[in-house]
Amino acid sequence: RPRGCSVMDDFRVAARAGSESFLVLHLPLLGDLLAAFPAADVIVGKTHLTSAVLRFFLDLPSGTDLTAIAQRVVFLADGPERLAELIALAGDPRIGVTLRIAVEIDVGLRRSGLRVADGPDGLGPMLDTFLGATSVEFAGLFGYDGHIAYTPTASADGVRREWDVSTAMYRDFVDVLEMHPLYATLVRDELIFHSGGTSTFSRYSDPTMPTPVNDVATGGGALRPGEYPDYFLSELSPAIFVAAPVLRRYPATDV
Repeated sequence: RPRGCSVMDDFRVAARAGSESFLVLHLPLLGDLLAAFPAADVIVGKTHLTSAVLRFFLDLPSGTDLTAIAQRVVFLADGPERLAELIALAGDPRIGVTLRIAVEIDVGLRRSGLRVADGPDGLGPMLDTFLGATSVEFAGLFGYDGHIAYTPTASADGVRREWDVSTAMYRDFVDVLEMHPLYATLVRDELIFHSGGTSTFSRYSDPTMPTPVNDVATGGGALRPGEYPDYFLSELSPAIFVAAPVLRRYPATDV
């Protein structure tokens, strides 16, 4: 799943990857992406104010089939309050759509989403809400692992340990969904268990590193910038080298 930066970039990456599944972070890009790729399936990779999501729908060209658009996009809910807001939005008579919602979970980054310490007490009530709602559809889980490559030990063993911890966190959330008979109607083959990022995407095809994740995105890491850790991206070559001229050299720094 390419991480969208611009529509032209997405055309190139999608052609090489053979995929029309995308992840975007900015709602202004979403409309252009959906128009350029009529079959695209898109995850909005961060939570947005409900008012911004409403504005996205209202700003689409007149005559747009909002129901069809909503079925091509997955929005995130990082907690019960956000989910309640999105349910209310879906029922707004100005749009009147069924929203696909993935629950954002924290798998170690400590930035946003439900934390594994809350376990069933965090995810369970949200799944209960999905069971009783008609204007939203449970689309899966979203757990970003951007911290793994930057473990303080900066070693292969340290990174592997952090991978295992993060994967176990993800598995705990999946187990809440899959092991409880009450949620059996929410479990479907097309559920998205998303993770991966610019520094870890290549490891999700490694059979020695099992994971419940079935959907992975990559962005700048595919271009192999020098600041990204070698452990994950050593098989890639940098897309470009940038040389900056030295305009002047001083014998010492004087502040």
